[in-house]
Amino acid sequence: MEAFALDIHGRENGSLLQNKTFIPLDGPIFSISNSSNEKTVSFIHATWNKSSTEIVAGDCLGHVYIFYLQKNKFSRICRLKVCSSFLTFANDKTQNILVALSDCSIVSLNSESKEVKNHFNHHTSCVTHISFNKTGETVLSCCKDQAILWDLSTFQILRILTLKIDVNIVKVFFLPGKDFIVSAFTDNSVFLWKFNSFKCTNQFLCVDGENSLNIKAIDASRDGKLLACAGKANWFIIWSLVENRRLHTVSLPGNVLHVKQIAFFPNLNDNHILSILSSDGEIQVFSVKNMEFLYKLSRKNGKMSSFCNTINMFQILAITSQGNMELYDIEEFVNNENKELKHIESKKVKHTVKDEKILVTKKAKSPPKQSNVYMDKVGLHSVLKKFEEYPEKYRFFVWSQVLDLPHNVDAFKILHQESLKIKSYSKDYSFINPGVQKTFLRLMAMLACWNPLIQEVEYFQCVVFPFIKVLHKNTIMCFELLVTLISNWCQNWFIFSHFHH
Repeated sequence: MEAFALDIHGRENGSLLQNKTFIPLDGPIFSISNSSNEKTVSFIHATWNKSSTEIVAGDCLGHVYIFYLQKNKFSRICRLKVCSSFLTFANDKTQNILVALSDCSIVSLNSESKEVKNHFNHHTSCVTHISFNKTGETVLSCCKDQAILWDLSTFQILRILTLKIDVNIVKVFFLPGKDFIVSAFTDNSVFLWKFNSFKCTNQFLCVDGENSLNIKAIDASRDGKLLACAGKANWFIIWSLVENRRLHTVSLPGNVLHVKQIAFFPNLNDNHILSILSSDGEIQVFSVKNMEFLYKLSRKNGKMSSFCNTINMFQILAITSQGNMELYDIEEFVNNENKELKHIESKKVKHTVKDEKILVTKKAKSPPKQSNVYMDKVGLHSVLKKFEEYPEKYRFFVWSQVLDLPHNVDAFKILHQESLKIKSYSKDYSFINPGVQKTFLRLMAMLACWNPLIQEVEYFQCVVFPFIKVLHKNTIMCFELLVTLISNWCQNWFIFSHFHH
């Protein structure tokens, strides 16, 4: 089933999705394009707000659009004289958006009034990145030859960071949630600076023996513990900012020549998931914790040129080579670790610059780790009997441990493929969380494939929804629980249903 495609045709505003409940069983959630006079106007940059409910995007003609996912609408904020080189939401309570332009300036736009609030014209070349300090009051913007610290409220310069003539900046940014500055340069050096004193606290060199990384992309995890560096090589490096050492050097698949972009998923429960845009236009999803490639995101027609990860959800907003925006939900692939994973044999890294690469090998399961935490099922049963539910914060974890399910991945995959032929359950349902909605539609189709009578009994959708809402992060577990419930408790319901002749 194909994704919902929307062409905004240069309109100033309109509905985002005509059918708000439509979610495909496979592929992107939606694809947004912009055409004018039978010519495609390419989107070139996009970003999310903090709550992952709004997307701001800029096209090659200088238009800036905002897409409200919950309100199901879009609006054109303004048209600037030149196209954007970077966009981000201001890290404060205002509705302002900072837009870096190709003429080396930065403008502040208000999404509600659609007015330009302020200008910043102090850079000597195009701004490539904008970040904020811990309080959100100080902005750090960088280009290839300088980085500038300035006040967000007054737009006054606080400090200009310069560098040697023969070295360019790759990226300079604030470490998430901390008052430290990370700076990466084209000579493969990475420095960590204390914001208040500007003292260098650490330094890394991105080389592997005699091979240099030629660093082009760098990002830090949300908890500020890890740093990922990639470049013009088919491998990347993971640094530990806590232990001040290199943790891993990871080899990418053989068809990857270099990395264009690398980014951590900024989730609250930081499990250190990386998304890596390679030279072949595909996005590799990698787990640093398990040292595994979890999923490969690719397009049938064309490549991906850039992407942006959502906050607190496993969704990727990609800009394609055709200039379209596509939203992908990869939550089930991140949480279901048994989906044809490529396991990586991890080797302990010595405290030396020279490091052996971690090679991708055939699939192999690591031995289960022993846990010191004891879960008393009798005690959990008494809690459930007394309060009739587990705390919402720990509900998914507790049920995933208590339920004794077979976790039959092979059967799940077969039903998933067969379910693509089932007509989508897309009527009379509206969800705030698109991830829950996509899981609901997928599992309803799989249940109908497993038992065709379910498709004839409309109220079954209301029965299964509470389970999907709680367990949507693990689709295999949710499906097997529903099958167990229907087989043991609901098998006689079909006797009293009216079926079509």
